[in-house]
Amino acid sequence: HGLSRSHYIQTLLYDLLIKSVYKDNTNSTNFILYSKLDVNPLRFAPAYPAPQFEALQLRNEMVALERQIANLTAKDFSNTNVLDSIRPNPNSKTFNKRDLNIFKEVYMGLSALEKKYFIAFCGFIGREQQLAKTGMHGVDRMNGMASLWLTHFEDKYDNFEILNHLTIAVNEAAEVEPRILFDRTERTNPLANFRQGDIAILYPFDNEQTTVLDNQIFKCSITKIDVETVEVRLRSRQHNDAVFKTFTHWNLEHDFMDKSYTDMFKGLFAFADYAVQMNNYPLQPGTPDKRQLLLGLEPPGQAEGDLPIPADKGNMTNEQIRIFQKAILAKDYFLMWGPPGTGKTSVMLKNMVEHLFYSTNQNILLLAYTNRAVDEICHAIESISEEVKNNYLRIGSRNSIQPGFHHALFDVKTWDYIQDKQRKRAALLEVIKNHRIFVSTVASIAGRQDLFKFHSFDVVIIDEASQILEPMLIGILIKFKKFILIGDHKQLPAVVMQKTELSKVEDADLNKINLYNLRNSLFERLFLLAEKNQWHQAYDQLSHQGRMHKDIMQFPKEYFYNNSLNVLPDSIPAHLEQLEPIPYHPETEENNLESILCEERLIFIPTPADGESKTNKTNRYEAEVAAQLTRLYYNIFKNNNKKIIPGKTLGIITPYRAQIAQIKETLIEENISTDGLTIDTVERYQGSAREIIIISFCVNASTQLEQLISVSEAADAKTVDRKLNVALTRARRHLVLLGNIDLLSQNPIYGQLIKSCFKLEYKPYL
Repeated sequence: HGLSRSHYIQTLLYDLLIKSVYKDNTNSTNFILYSKLDVNPLRFAPAYPAPQFEALQLRNEMVALERQIANLTAKDFSNTNVLDSIRPNPNSKTFNKRDLNIFKEVYMGLSALEKKYFIAFCGFIGREQQLAKTGMHGVDRMNGMASLWLTHFEDKYDNFEILNHLTIAVNEAAEVEPRILFDRTERTNPLANFRQGDIAILYPFDNEQTTVLDNQIFKCSITKIDVETVEVRLRSRQHNDAVFKTFTHWNLEHDFMDKSYTDMFKGLFAFADYAVQMNNYPLQPGTPDKRQLLLGLEPPGQAEGDLPIPADKGNMTNEQIRIFQKAILAKDYFLMWGPPGTGKTSVMLKNMVEHLFYSTNQNILLLAYTNRAVDEICHAIESISEEVKNNYLRIGSRNSIQPGFHHALFDVKTWDYIQDKQRKRAALLEVIKNHRIFVSTVASIAGRQDLFKFHSFDVVIIDEASQILEPMLIGILIKFKKFILIGDHKQLPAVVMQKTELSKVEDADLNKINLYNLRNSLFERLFLLAEKNQWHQAYDQLSHQGRMHKDIMQFPKEYFYNNSLNVLPDSIPAHLEQLEPIPYHPETEENNLESILCEERLIFIPTPADGESKTNKTNRYEAEVAAQLTRLYYNIFKNNNKKIIPGKTLGIITPYRAQIAQIKETLIEENISTDGLTIDTVERYQGSAREIIIISFCVNASTQLEQLISVSEAADAKTVDRKLNVALTRARRHLVLLGNIDLLSQNPIYGQLIKSCFKLEYKPYL
């Protein structure tokens, strides 16, 4: 039939999917459209049983290979593994043969250590990819893509994981910007935990037994969401939008992205390819070998040149100036450890960008893990000058970033050129070459690898580096002359679904390069290695924080930062705010609770376990106390003529989305305003702060302690509860903790924390 074999096989599998969903209700006829052909572009692709079985067999072999890769561990490399057996078919004439030959040449060209490194991370990525699909049942929100059809509607509703019974108000699915505006109905769960920017699955809703397997689905992003409406942007324009006129009600569920795992595999292979090139074509003496540097086999080069003075010296501590100078002068890489509130982005990154932009001709790439952190980077560099504000490009989607930074988006700056097809390519290249600063998430830049073909970068600065898995960075860093990683390995690490035992490294060769657990970041591995080998030129720690009052800081300082965290020095005016007494007073002295809130910085209120909670992920007692504390703090601020500033003043942290919904529901029942109030998980709070933080630990059973605690397993053997560290260090002026004292005290760190707090007796009338 003149069909490409790979296209034909793909069509046969699609045919099987259609028959699986629609059973005997449809009779499909299959064609492949080759749109570039002038003659006979539409080719018939008959679904014969024999080739269909062959295609299914090929698919099964691929699934089996994925499972074998996921079984690779970093424990025993003596036996032949599945990667050794990957060979091209001698009879194959397709591009697959070429690709398999390339893989074989690269894999076989690795040194013994490099091969162990490659195998270990292949298995790690494979397990993560598998769990993203199949899930880990019993662990909150880690149920994988399969939960879309395995989890019952009632469970999704109870766990606030579904926006149900939506009705279409505006249908623009067929427009260039395919958007649909939905109205919530009385049956829509008002507390369903979705946010602007979330990616989602949209599908018609027939009844409570409906799943994504029963109807056509649409991938989309939530662009706007409020108490009455939800707007989504479809991933693809729908020229035939009849389905949206057929069904009355629609559901939205969280989507799962598989691309990040593919990007990690690609990054790992890019590093392996580079390593083989270095093995075959050694560099000239004195030229740094990025492979050896990244593995930690060679020390980074010594600093050269004079010490630059930052332009914003007046707002920097002497320590910040010293570390700034080290980072700028570092030859190959620099690792900056910045605990909470130490000015990693607002001071250090900003001054480094200013220096590189005005004092050098270097091209700069700025990366972070989350869009929220990239927004912070944009805010910092735009404050440098109007010139810098107009001369950086932001890579990403407008749906995921703050509107104030849309002007810098690559798509916005190139829109006029895209319309002019005659000049499109040349004009786009011109825009790229005329910008020296590019800003992006790691995921977005991984999807824009072509950028490196058209634009060379001298230095990359990566914020939140301790939250990024090693395979996500290793293939990017080989492209730069120098990299600066900024992070804090005592705060939250990257999210990893597999059990810690599976990611442990039990191999002496890999342990020598400080690789003890594959879930730890490259930042952590290199920082501890540099510290161990005393490569002082390549690392340093910021120790002065300008966020927390000294009383809030004391516990993290002692238990998480080995007493290396301090308030600002006397030379910085904000130093006084970290020492001053509480500047407001209760309305009346008779209100004992209000008086305590005005007198104490760190308070613990013991609460009962909620025996009526279906999943143990809600606690109505803590929700009630959180609501009443909110009312009291609002009252205190009002009586002391202090403004409640949204996103700045008050925040509530809790580990479960269900408890977030429980607190919101209680606030509504008590008619307490949520203006300026942020209620979210600790993961969503990393990188931000509030004047007052209330933490609802929501522990109703001892089995929940394991999930509540995120213990660092660093090679230096210094255990740190990262989740607790982040939660406590979000507060600037006041911190109130709610939890069951008997259950929490089973953990030594929590026991010490409770002892350090002022304890307030729980009373139902709170």
